Amino acid sequence: MSIKLSFGSTVLRRSIKSNSLDGISIYTRALLEQIRKNCEFTVKTCVFARRSSLDAELSATCLQEYQVCRNYVEIAAWQTILGHAHPALRACDESFDLFHATDHLIPKLKSKPVVATVMDAIPLTQPALINSRLRHFKAYAFKKAIQSVQRVITISDFSAQELIEHAGIPEHKIDITPLACDQRFFVRIPSQERSSRLQKLGIQSPYLLFIGTIQPRKNVERLIRAYYALPKEILTSHELVIAGSLREDMQDLLPILTQHRSIGNVRWLKYVSDDDLVALMQSSVALVIPSLYEGFGLPVLEGFASQVPVLSSNSSSLPEVCADAALLFDPLSIEAMRDAMISVIDQPDLSLSLKSRGQERVKSFSWTQTAQLTVQSYYKAM
Repeated sequence: MSIKLSFGSTVLRRSIKSNSLDGISIYTRALLEQIRKNCEFTVKTCVFARRSSLDAELSATCLQEYQVCRNYVEIAAWQTILGHAHPALRACDESFDLFHATDHLIPKLKSKPVVATVMDAIPLTQPALINSRLRHFKAYAFKKAIQSVQRVITISDFSAQELIEHAGIPEHKIDITPLACDQRFFVRIPSQERSSRLQKLGIQSPYLLFIGTIQPRKNVERLIRAYYALPKEILTSHELVIAGSLREDMQDLLPILTQHRSIGNVRWLKYVSDDDLVALMQSSVALVIPSLYEGFGLPVLEGFASQVPVLSSNSSSLPEVCADAALLFDPLSIEAMRDAMISVIDQPDLSLSLKSRGQERVKSFSWTQTAQLTVQSYYKAM
């Protein structure tokens, strides 16, 4: 039997338009490619948007064969307040067998099962981290939406336990499907090309690297303070490179991101292309992940695949993903973060060991496995 699958792709569509893929978009795109390639499903992507705002060029991307539903904000408010499906979803409801909400935009349907991927429980556990005046209503709507679905997919044991505790989702309704790493991080870029790309970015010194959107839970301010607490000889010879956009509510961090000191240098790269990102990762002394909270922590795998030492926070899901392949530290301690950076710079044997363990650890994850586990969830939901 060929299943007709409606595949939620609203966040992916936004990322394609802005040419900047976040973790949800990377997951959605990779899973969509795997299901289309390896599964006998009829797949249509679903975009929540006003029809007039859709661009014709999306038909040439992985979002081809898409269908359009009403703007999700209206749908979410309707189903949260009234408790049943929005009338605009009825036509969509009749055109497929199952809906997969990959990106936290979860519709309530009248007659068809919904599988929802919920990366983390941040809206419920830490609503203050949500950049919105309506954060409490959004948290309530989010909780109601995930409680209404037939299966919940999440990406780590940590996230599963968070959803059980804070959303009241029964354990038997949750499936864990870990993420994986894009193949481009495994492909070694020749050293001459890497040097050329770094020169274009203005980087000449050895550097420690942070990659990600600059937002409260990423803990970037403590990372910068830990960097400036390094010994003088390390500050003189090593930069801290921060690659990622600054969220609107983080403007207070601008002075520390852009200040110039006599010793040490923080280089903030607001935007980095995919090709430059791989070169940046592969050339770093170490990847530092100081996050206070992650549902998974995809950069961990990207660092492993890039054959660089990974220094990671010991919070939330990160120890689960890192296992013994990263050097863990307390993200609330500037001293612990500083000491981890000193260790990987001063101890070549430790650096080599972390690289080796990372290359082995990343082999445990693949998008093929993620897709296989996801398909199992589909059948459980029907």
